[in-house]
Amino acid sequence: VIIFGETIPKITAKKGANHYAVRNAYLIRFLMIILKPLVLIVVGLVRLITLPLKGETGSGDAEEKVEELQSIIETAEDEDVLDEEQSELVQAAIDFSDVSASEAMTARVDVTAIDIDDPWEDIIAVLEEAPYSRLPVYEDSIDHVIGILHMNHFLKALTEDDHVDIRSLLMEPLYIYKTIKLPEVLEEFRKARQHLAIVVDEYGGTLGIITMEDVLEQVVGEIWDETDTVENDVILRDENVYEIDGDMPIDDFLELMGIREDDFEGESETVGGWTIESFGGFPKAGDSFRYENFTVTVLAMDDHRVEGVLVKVDPPAETEKSRGPHRKKQENKAEN
Repeated sequence: VIIFGETIPKITAKKGANHYAVRNAYLIRFLMIILKPLVLIVVGLVRLITLPLKGETGSGDAEEKVEELQSIIETAEDEDVLDEEQSELVQAAIDFSDVSASEAMTARVDVTAIDIDDPWEDIIAVLEEAPYSRLPVYEDSIDHVIGILHMNHFLKALTEDDHVDIRSLLMEPLYIYKTIKLPEVLEEFRKARQHLAIVVDEYGGTLGIITMEDVLEQVVGEIWDETDTVENDVILRDENVYEIDGDMPIDDFLELMGIREDDFEGESETVGGWTIESFGGFPKAGDSFRYENFTVTVLAMDDHRVEGVLVKVDPPAETEKSRGPHRKKQENKAEN
């Protein structure tokens, strides 16, 4: 049945798809009409049987469908139906609804914002250096954002008044809770007609900001424009030696190292966060630890933030010898 009913017809039809489609269209249409009553009966019986089970397996069915779809994408890539970039784009679209605002945002420490109480000269200096069209404005603390300043509105007002009242130009800030998923973030952007939102935690504190560009980049990848500075998260220093930026997403790092996410025990979202988590505290430059078949050494710290690490992967022969029958566990080793 599989050979003569599926494999051979597929191979034959694939070689002349248009010819066979036109030739068999009327026959297929005829069969669809005469077999429709039978199809309706079978579909009705299936629904009748599976209806009592839907309540018990709703979430499980959804997960199974996602896994099945991912399997189809992998198969399509293996058979050259999709190239690697197309496969990644489709996969990103599937994962889109599982990404939260906190995973896609720009972290608080990287946010460029304006303190409304700063001297006028300092505010102008920030606005001149910032390559953004919108900036959050806060009072006393960045946890108290009072509005969003649109640069076009500011520049237009500045042509009429050298000391324009910034408060009068501010748009009401849009707040997004950290766990809200990206489809809901897009919906909030649409409702508020804004492209920037403040991401907050359960205490109302500012965790960072998320923009329309951040959301889109989760699907299509990094979007570069003329104001962006191109920075590499990974620099190959030597054979099997990588310099990794501390802000590199942990998912990208695991892919680089060939580690399955299901096998990874960390909970951090960046390489820097995972490094701190691995030490159980804040390391110093030069401290190192082992994980799997590589050594991670801290290159630089910025206060309590890991700026970069050096990852040295064991040569293949040494890796096979050192692993043995059991999975190597992570061990910390501080070097003073």
